[in-house]
Order: sequence, then structure tokens, then C-alpha cells
Amino acid sequence: MSEQESDMDLCRDVNRQCEDAGAEGGEVLITRTLSRTVTWQTAAVTGAVALVPRDTLKVVVRVFCSEGRVGLGTSTSSRPASIQQAVASAMAAAGEAETGPDAGPAPRLDVSTMGLGIYDRRNQQLTDEDRIDVVEQNVNGCDRVDGAHAQIFRYVETIEHRTFRSSRGVELSESTTHYSLKGTAFLVSDQTVQVTDEVASRHFADVASLPLGATLGKRVARYQGAIAVPEGELPVIIEPSVVAQLMLAVVPAFDRALIDAGRSFLSGQPDQHLGSPLLHLIDDAGRSGGLNTRGFDARGVPPVSLPLIREGKAAAFYTSVERAALLGARPCGHAHPRGQAWPGNLLLRSGNRSRNMMFPEIGAFLMLDGIVQGSLRVNLAKGRFSMDVHTFLADGVHVQGYLGVQRFRTSWIDLWGGIREIASDQRRFGCVDAATWVVDGLAPRD
Repeated sequence: MSEQESDMDLCRDVNRQCEDAGAEGGEVLITRTLSRTVTWQTAAVTGAVALVPRDTLKVVVRVFCSEGRVGLGTSTSSRPASIQQAVASAMAAAGEAETGPDAGPAPRLDVSTMGLGIYDRRNQQLTDEDRIDVVEQNVNGCDRVDGAHAQIFRYVETIEHRTFRSSRGVELSESTTHYSLKGTAFLVSDQTVQVTDEVASRHFADVASLPLGATLGKRVARYQGAIAVPEGELPVIIEPSVVAQLMLAVVPAFDRALIDAGRSFLSGQPDQHLGSPLLHLIDDAGRSGGLNTRGFDARGVPPVSLPLIREGKAAAFYTSVERAALLGARPCGHAHPRGQAWPGNLLLRSGNRSRNMMFPEIGAFLMLDGIVQGSLRVNLAKGRFSMDVHTFLADGVHVQGYLGVQRFRTSWIDLWGGIREIASDQRRFGCVDAATWVVDGLAPRD
């Protein structure tokens, strides 16, 4: 019997235990993860090291009782005693919960086979030598760049098996692979200047073939010899990687739960004006090949494609099973096991013109090249953020000089409202597809 078949049998048993304990319904999600890690740091004397594989299991039990009371229980073991305790904890939590609208397991909806279980078939043939080679190649690639040196590189590989069952007879399972390589490089002449980046994919070959180390080395080597910031306000060019980070940070604001709690700057009303009509944002958690593609969420609901922003206006929101039931609507299928919204693959629509066509028309501009790690601070309730960014001065297609790290403070509404044009250079950064933005009204702040 395979692990997934065994996990499904366990789900069925847990559902029976919930009913025997007096619950009117129940849901069980079992997540089994095997992770492998290879790490290297500048103080290492023996090269990259493969750590001992880590195998984890988490069982989440959700029970539904009379008068709309709901309770949760968890277990990190499949042992009978641990499962019984999880069911008991869920029932106790339901007993203490406030009454509410009639609640129950998520509705039974069709799950498409497209995009389910993005599993790299090569995984079974991978060895620790293969993984170590990826890390050491990137370390060497970084160190070959004059003026740059690798600080730390970390490769993480996971195989995840998810199994779900509800008392409504919904039975789902999928297996996925995930590979990531994260690295940090620093400037030899000033070790306080550091750059961190990451590549991730569902397939090993994608991570193994991308020259992350060389890219980090070249980036950090550019961050020296800063010149004075010119006076006056200039248009701002935001690199696609920065756009991707910003949009990923603001997506939780589209969660109905945060909006209802007053913790989002969004009103929750469709057609709320947010910015330029050039701005379109879609969350497609069912996209084939996407980093966050999945067949179902923590409630066993297949995700729908959500047009969060359409022509600069709010168009859709992350809607829970409970709220969807009140509205007589379909839940969006973006429920995370921890309860919050679970973003999928974010797609920002690109423009029609290339950077080479756009830049000569703009004249002098500031180019936001990369956010300093840990400097992006977001206040979703007020709709504001600040960030420290490595910035360049450019004129047309020529870079005039490095301006050092500049701080930018603004609101999402002002940022989106200042979008003058979006380029055609669409690229994927993790789970976000983004292109270059040309923005007016954005200036460095002290």
C-alpha cells in the first residue's frame, strides 16, 4: 500500500472518530513532507554539506457541530493516541466556540486533473552529489566575479504529499516537488553591501541550470562608487523583480477576512479605484507549471482564477468557505492550512512596447534595481509601505551612475496611480509574472 493510500485510510478513520465523538461533520488534511537541504557558507572549509533528510507529518482535523460551532485539532504523528487527542482537541474547541451561521464541510466541487501534482519524475534519480554540485557551481560562479564574494548558499528540495477527506465524501490527494536555491553575495571592498536572491521551481533542472551565483556576483559588484542624487523629480523605472516583490507583499490585502476586520486598506467593494487602468492582476493557482499551482486548498476546494485588479479597479477577493456560503457563492479555493488566504500564481499583464522603445523617450530617470533584504515594510491597514532600494541614474538606454541605497515611502494607491506605462518584458520571479513599470510621482525620501 502506498503512503497516499495509507493516508487516505487514516483520513477515513479520523472522519469516523469525529462522528463517533458527536460531530455533525468533519474535514481532515494530512500533509507529509520529505525535505533535503544542502548548505554552504563562507566560513566552510569542506565545501557544501548535505544535511540529514527531514520527514514531517501534519494532520489537521476540523469538526462541525450544532449551532455553527467549529473546532480545530492538530497532530504531528499518525499514532492512534495522537490522532485521538487531535479529535478530542477539535471537539473541545468546538464546545468553547461561539455559535454562528450554519457551518459545515466545504461543498463538493469538481477538481480538474490539469495542473494537479506537479511532480518531477527525475527526483528519484537525484543524489546528494547532484545537489552539492548545484550549490558549489553557484558559489564558484559568484566568486569568479571581480569584487564579489559568496557568503551563503542554501539548496532545499521537498516532496509533499497532501491528502484530504471530508464527511461529504470528498477524497483528494496530490504529490508535488519543489526545489529552491537561495544565495547571498557581498562586496569584497565593503562587506555591509549584500545581495540576496532565490530561484525556485517544481523541476530540478530549472534550478540547476540558472546561474544564480554569477547573477548575484554581477549585481553586487555594481553597487559601489555612488554619485550624488540629482535634484528635481524624475520618472522612475521599477525593475520586474522589484515589481514582483511589491505585488506579492500586497496580495494579502485582498483577503475578505482582513477587509472585514479593518486590517486592509481595501473597501471590499468591486470597482474600487486603485490606480492606472494599465494595471491588471490575476491570481491563478491552477496554472499548469506554476510554482504555487495546486489542485485543492486546505478545505478541499479547487482554486478559481481570480482577477484581483482589472483595469486599475478591484475586481475580486479571496473568499472563505463560510463567507461564500453566506453570499450563496462559490468559495475561491485559496484557503491556507493556517487559516489565512493562500495566494497562488500572480500574473501581471505586460504592455506592448519593449524597454528599448520606451527608454529613449523618457530621458533621465531613476532605476530601482533591487530591494535591500529585510527593508520592505508593509502596513496593509493603512495601505502604505517603505523600502530601501539600490538605485541607479540613467539617461535613455545608458546608465549614468549608481546612487546608492535610497529609501522610498509611499502608498499602494499612489504607486499604482503613477504607472505611466508597462513594458513587454514579462518574466517570472518565483510565483509572480511581472514586467518593467514606468512610474511618475515616486521620489526618494530621507
